[in-house]
Amino acid sequence: MAKSLFLRSLQSVLFTTPYSIEHKLAFSTEFLKHTQKIFSNDPSIVTAPQNAPPHVPKIEIKSPNQSHIAQFSNDRISFLYQDTLNAKPSLAAAFQHFMSGFQQEIQSTMEFLNPQVVRMGFIVRMIADIGFSTNRFLSEEFLKNNSFPDAHEINLGILYRLQLEGFRVNRWVRYRTLRAQNDPSIDYAMAIEIDLNTFAEEMNNFSSSEILQFYNLTYDNVMKDLKNYPLLDLDLESGME
Repeated sequence: MAKSLFLRSLQSVLFTTPYSIEHKLAFSTEFLKHTQKIFSNDPSIVTAPQNAPPHVPKIEIKSPNQSHIAQFSNDRISFLYQDTLNAKPSLAAAFQHFMSGFQQEIQSTMEFLNPQVVRMGFIVRMIADIGFSTNRFLSEEFLKNNSFPDAHEINLGILYRLQLEGFRVNRWVRYRTLRAQNDPSIDYAMAIEIDLNTFAEEMNNFSSSEILQFYNLTYDNVMKDLKNYPLLDLDLESGME
């Protein structure tokens, strides 16, 4: 069991066919009208020049404390919630908060941009502090012996392919050991990422209702199916410390 497990962020990614935003300021204004609950009255808005590389967001909107970030790129749209206030919410509470804003974000995006959403992803990022070497823990937990006693870093990924009602989904669980910047000999922390995404080989045209259904299904899968994974065997509906 982890000494402590902290939620870092929740992120939805909508992969789209290339789309255009003819009037960036007008779209941003309309988007913020629908999402005032998330971005409050003083958001930060950054727009990219026309000749910017494809990976640079055309529009990036941040809440004042940067706990919510919306990015609109050439072929993807991302909505991020991160615990910038160090509130250490439970996954259940954070997801409820995330979805209350996400519904408004999706409604506004589909109404004013109408992109063709071909794939979707849901990413949960956490940090575990176990109080001793995470490199040793991963080696002993997964390999049953300390096969790599001198490893500086271990990256481990477990992939499942699932059927969540009408969605065929990849589910990655990734563990990555971390070291303290001020003392690299300390490796007590670990990044844990859960990434569920629809198959890359299947192109779709998801509706707003299907998008919301996907995120509810993937959240349920995280809550119900991952408690037997190392460091995730805790009550995710309550606090994480």
